[in-house]
Amino acid sequence: METAINNLSKLTFTRFVAAMMVVAFHFGKSFYPFNGDNISGRFLQGPIAVQYFFLLSGFVLSVVYASERRQAFNSGKFWVARFARIYPIYFLSLLFSYYLSPSEPLVVLLNLTLTQAWSAAHAVSMNNPGWSLSVEMFFYLMFPLILMVLTRKRLPIAVAVCIVSYAFLEYGPYYLVYPGQKQQILNVAAIITDPYFPVRNLPYFMIGATLGALLKFGLIPRIMLAIFQHPAIYIAVLFAWLFYMLPFVAIPMCCLILSLVQSDGPITKFFSGRFGVFLGEASYAVYILHYPLYIWYFNFVQPLYEAPEVVKFYLYIALLLVLSMVVFVAIETPCRKAIRWLGAAGWRRSQPDKAF
Repeated sequence: METAINNLSKLTFTRFVAAMMVVAFHFGKSFYPFNGDNISGRFLQGPIAVQYFFLLSGFVLSVVYASERRQAFNSGKFWVARFARIYPIYFLSLLFSYYLSPSEPLVVLLNLTLTQAWSAAHAVSMNNPGWSLSVEMFFYLMFPLILMVLTRKRLPIAVAVCIVSYAFLEYGPYYLVYPGQKQQILNVAAIITDPYFPVRNLPYFMIGATLGALLKFGLIPRIMLAIFQHPAIYIAVLFAWLFYMLPFVAIPMCCLILSLVQSDGPITKFFSGRFGVFLGEASYAVYILHYPLYIWYFNFVQPLYEAPEVVKFYLYIALLLVLSMVVFVAIETPCRKAIRWLGAAGWRRSQPDKAF
């Protein structure tokens, strides 16, 4: 469905909202308006924002790459494109983090290779948010296999996998490990309950990918799509879901994505406008740089002047936003283009000369 592809820009701004949600979750709980019990305890859910990143990533990649026709999928080109998207600024964040607090060689190696999330002891080492990039890299490596079930005929398999894996990986281990402090039934359960473990987060990516394929292939009933025409309703549903801490938060996330893709109202017009899209594109820098920047700011800049703590916090937010925009324009975009060009050039050189 071309509508899904053409309307992906409407979702870009939601990345910015989720990134700022993570920033406030980490550092803003003491400051207005994030210091209220209802906001800080219920709405301000950084882990849920990261889960939304995973789900949205699967949705976007599925809408772009899933196809009803058999066609070659170039895994190498895909991996180069994803590497070019995430690694330059990620590497910059590691340099920044190492400058602030040098790490042991093993920790540096795990972070450089984006494998830190596989070790519970090192998942949030160096740059705390970097664990999610380690998880994303696992998703990218798995995507060529996932794409094999994102066809019209095999989508029922994908739906079944989503339901079973999400239900078990989100809630099964808690019944196996925690009730009454009983001895755990499965040794693997303790690993799966680790929120940073890549396999534990795979259902979110898979749900997003399956939703994208269902929409692209026109398998969602029109009457259901007609319901998703008012994003304000589903924004309210999502926040109500968070307020009451209901399970299976992927459900309102999917509803919100469908609503934004289908709607042409004032909310989505702002989201898909140039400024909204720009903030969404710069949100990756916001997310990956906010932790080391906070450490630097409050250790080296904040002592230089006197001001209320809330003022210092919002000056940090302003600095973070400006820095992220500059980094996106001056570093991230040129590096991404250069890496993709080098990857394409290398791929062309590896092809046999068709003149012979």
